[in-house]
Parts: sequence; C-alpha cells; structure tokens
Amino acid sequence: MFVQDGRRHNDGYYQLSDWGPFDSQWVLARETDIAEVLGFHA
Repeated sequence: MFVQDGRRHNDGYYQLSDWGPFDSQWVLARETDIAEVLGFHA
C-alpha cells in the first residue's frame, strides 16, 4: 500500500500491509542477501 506523506506529487512511501504469498520468516532470514541484491545496506 502506498502511504501519502502529506506532500505534493505523490511523495510518500510503500508499506507492507500483509506478506501475501511470501513467508515473512524466509524474508527476514535473508534480509541481508535481499538488501545486497537490491543495492541497499541492511
């Protein structure tokens, strides 16, 4: 879900409201690997 942050031009951020088909424990266990592949620092 996109959360509007009260500014103009769709400023805001995305927030997970549910994990859908993803196993949240699998994602959390691989957080560092996922962040590295996406170019983020976890």
